[in-house]
Amino acid sequence: PNPPTEPSPELPGRPEPNPPTEPQPEQPQTPTPEQPPAQESGISILKGNVAVRKGHRLTTIDTASIFELSFDIMFTGTRPEATSVLHIGNEFSGYGARLPAVFAEGTAVEVAISSSHQTSAICKTPSLQQDVWVNIRVVVVPGAKMYVLVDGEEVCYANADGMSAPPQKGVSVWASDPWNNAGAADARVRDIRYLPL
Repeated sequence: PNPPTEPSPELPGRPEPNPPTEPQPEQPQTPTPEQPPAQESGISILKGNVAVRKGHRLTTIDTASIFELSFDIMFTGTRPEATSVLHIGNEFSGYGARLPAVFAEGTAVEVAISSSHQTSAICKTPSLQQDVWVNIRVVVVPGAKMYVLVDGEEVCYANADGMSAPPQKGVSVWASDPWNNAGAADARVRDIRYLPL
């Protein structure tokens, strides 16, 4: 019979065998919260839909320097003048007056935001289809920079190279404003939301 052999020493650099491990129970993964879309968060200004009319104040809100404004619009007619759709502000023009102001030219939407370097930075969409609801989303970021999206697609950008208006309390929300000589747009609006960023 062969003599018993001694176990061979581990060679340098050879990894030691791993001891058997018991399977660990799977840890439940914590879901990562996602930022809710603008239309499901923020301040609900209007849930239903209304025909815009001159001097119709919907409510008052506290504004922020950077924010998102989201609403749906349906044009029911066209007018050649620049008519008012929405206006967040307590006066027609000047620094801090258009937070923002939304106008219509035909069926194009024009958004104006106050800045410290000029009365307002303006962003204008292409003409929209009449008698169809369209979502408008206005995003204002630091430096009075503004993006406007139509049904989720960015269509224009404005940079006023100044300071956005500071936050204000008790600011009126109009649909439409009481100052524009051309009056209100031939349009309806719905689901208006304001989200400070």
